[in-house]
Amino acid sequence: MTNITNISSDNYISRHQIDMYIAYNKVLVESELVFSEEQTTEFSIALPIDAREIVSEVDNTEYPALVESNNLIFDLDRNKQIMYSYITDDVLEG
Repeated sequence: MTNITNISSDNYISRHQIDMYIAYNKVLVESELVFSEEQTTEFSIALPIDAREIVSEVDNTEYPALVESNNLIFDLDRNKQIMYSYITDDVLEG
C-alpha cells in the first residue's frame, strides 16, 4: 500500500481514496488526498519501485511530478487536495 510520510496531526487528511484498475498484468493506481484545512508543508508518498507514467495534481491543477528514490514529493502552499496516479506491475504495492 502507498506510504505517506511527514504527515502529522497538524496535517489532517479528511479523505484518502485509492482506486486500482487491473488490465493485461498492469495496474493503474489513482489516489486522492483531501485535507480538512489548507496545508503549507512538504511531504512524500512512497511509490512502488516500478511506478511509471506518474501524474500528479494539486487543487485540480497539474503539478510537476518530482520523484526521488521512489518517493513522490509535494511542496504544498495553502493547498487542500492532491491527486496522483501511476502504473505498476504489482497490485500489492499499489
